[in-house]
Amino acid sequence: MPVETMNKGPLDIFDYLPDLHAFRGTRVLIKYGGNAMFDSGLKKSVIRDIAFLKMVGLDLTIVHGGGPAISEHMDRVGLEPEFLEGQRKTDKATMEIVEMVLCGKVNNDLVKMLNSEGVAAVGLSGKDGGLVVARKHTRTVEHDGVVDVVDLGHVGEIAHIRPDIVNLLIRNHYIPVIAPIGVGTDDQDYNINADLFAGEMAGSIHADRVVFLTDINGIFRDRKNQGSRIPGMTVEIARDLMRSVIQGGMIPKVEASLKALEHGVEKVHIINGMEPHSLLKALLTHEEAGTTIYR
Repeated sequence: MPVETMNKGPLDIFDYLPDLHAFRGTRVLIKYGGNAMFDSGLKKSVIRDIAFLKMVGLDLTIVHGGGPAISEHMDRVGLEPEFLEGQRKTDKATMEIVEMVLCGKVNNDLVKMLNSEGVAAVGLSGKDGGLVVARKHTRTVEHDGVVDVVDLGHVGEIAHIRPDIVNLLIRNHYIPVIAPIGVGTDDQDYNINADLFAGEMAGSIHADRVVFLTDINGIFRDRKNQGSRIPGMTVEIARDLMRSVIQGGMIPKVEASLKALEHGVEKVHIINGMEPHSLLKALLTHEEAGTTIYR
């Protein structure tokens, strides 16, 4: 069981070293995104915390996003990003950039940083080892009572996961670092929402816990009132709040959380990766960090 926190001061992880053996073998999937992924100082801190968790015996898998890096590169080559309700339209030229940035830049950088901290990481995308079979994803939009189907191009969703390669790496003490790209039965490459990718992957590899690193302190009943944060909720409450309180970029995170919990994950933590050691706090202590959704 997680150790009790003795005070409300700054987290000193060394206070918990005698108890960390209790976490050995816990399987955790971390969805890494937000500014904590692109601010160099925060990134180094998060990577060190991930390395610490691995060194004390947790079995870790990372799924990462990279939207800001993709948009930055598109701007550099003169392409204008186009979004529909927060989802990027992805034509062939954009898909080439998505794959180049996610697999060639973001994924490679994370693996390099983890290796430099003394843990062994291996970069993958959903295309490697037949890991993810994708299918084309379309959106419907209603306007003046007329429902239209919008073609988002190379935007996909997961049809099937073959987790053998991820499980093989975990058993051999590597950290799989996965870019959310898959290939369809039509032989097309697809860009998949990283949150939904993480939720499906967590269930497939039988993770015990999932952590979404974001830019906000969890889920709030009123985004303008910092005192309205919801520290914990059941699946039933989360589903109810999806009809009212949960909006914008939090929607896919909660949808992914519910999917992971349906497939046997015990707890999902939605935390602010910009807060120092929030990852350690969520996984190793009883200190409140963000919002926890549980079965």
